Amino acid sequence: TVEETGRFDPYVVLGVPSQAGPDTIRAAYQQAMTKYDPQLVEFLGDEAQAHFKTKAQSIERAYHMLSGVQP
Repeated sequence: TVEETGRFDPYVVLGVPSQAGPDTIRAAYQQAMTKYDPQLVEFLGDEAQAHFKTKAQSIERAYHMLSGVQP
């Protein structure tokens, strides 16, 4: 991730190999977004909500980079 390497690696963010195809990328994206859905933590404090929002934004960015889908 960005914190560990100093650069954004969409493959690491989505947890897929660099040779992953579109279906694998899409499945990883959907699974990750389910895990980091901000609605899951809307009852928690601001810090937890901010963490989930940041993770969701990273997942979105990674998916757009790998899939070519524009936000």
